[in-house]
Amino acid sequence: MLAITLLPFSVIGPFVSLIRTSGTAPFQKTEAAVLHASDGSTLRAFPVTEDDVRHSMSKTAFTAYPGGFYFGGTFYDESGKKTADLADEKWEPVYITVSDGYNSYPDSGGFPALPIFYTSDAVGAVDPGTGKLLWSRKLDGAATAKARPAGRSVMLYNLYVDRDKYGAAWYDCATGEGGVTGTEDGGSFPLGSDGTRMAVSHQQDGSTVAGVSAFGPGATSPLWSLMSEDMSQSWIHAYAGHIYYKARRIV
Repeated sequence: MLAITLLPFSVIGPFVSLIRTSGTAPFQKTEAAVLHASDGSTLRAFPVTEDDVRHSMSKTAFTAYPGGFYFGGTFYDESGKKTADLADEKWEPVYITVSDGYNSYPDSGGFPALPIFYTSDAVGAVDPGTGKLLWSRKLDGAATAKARPAGRSVMLYNLYVDRDKYGAAWYDCATGEGGVTGTEDGGSFPLGSDGTRMAVSHQQDGSTVAGVSAFGPGATSPLWSLMSEDMSQSWIHAYAGHIYYKARRIV
């Protein structure tokens, strides 16, 4: 008998991904599904086992992008019509964060301009019309990456490098231009990008000093930093093209 499982679920843009059950034992049915958030209508669904839910990330993998979504190895348009299968199964969709409690990313509609995928040591963008990679870049920590949309760019963070050290990076979704931003601590989070530079909030290693730094693509040293012992990283946030500490605009 399958255990009743209602979660995990994910909401990205107009799409909702979830695990749902119907019926009662011994005739209970469990399936993975993508729904339209506006009316709850089912766009795609297929049966899954309890083992699929617990251990097979690729079977229920989900992400979204302008005009469609990826679900369990296949790309679909916004009506649920198939557009392509993923050409290389070793790639998985990067987890998208559309809000972290402080920052939201309304300019992109809640997802990157193209679907962003990862392997153990690389990230790349996939063409949802063909299922093939448009570009890929080697990236340390890619397996733990999380993504935040920024217009036509995507900001990656939570890149596990060593012990408590994590990196960040950003790329133009269409071209792959951009690069890795070196960070010296485990608490760096992308705030935004103007297409040339990326701003991150961070806490200095082993200290109470926090603030904001701006990096160019591929740079390991910041272009500028605004740091203070009077700041707490949890109160630094971005909104409408500016950076705030609590209610005070600082950039």
